[in-house]
Amino acid sequence: MASSRIPEPRRRPSPPGRSRHPNPQPLILNRRHKLPWPKTLSERVKTVSAALAAVKQPVTAADVAKAFARVKAEDVGEILETLCTMGHARRGKAEGTFLP
Repeated sequence: MASSRIPEPRRRPSPPGRSRHPNPQPLILNRRHKLPWPKTLSERVKTVSAALAAVKQPVTAADVAKAFARVKAEDVGEILETLCTMGHARRGKAEGTFLP
């Protein structure tokens, strides 16, 4: 009798020197080494969320934006506001600050 299991889809291997993850580096707000800003909105949301999770004190959108190359603080701020609305982040006591 044939198995009723659905086969797993085949995944293409990642090109050499490239990871499946958009930002394989640890997401620490480091001003010396800026991370690339992801191209898709979903990757940007994941990346900002991970960056926010790496901090222990309130940060502003500008603080988070400094960790990435070629990004506007307004774009990061919009993502942070969305994360707050969805309950994945919270606003700090000072205006314009955010916490994980």
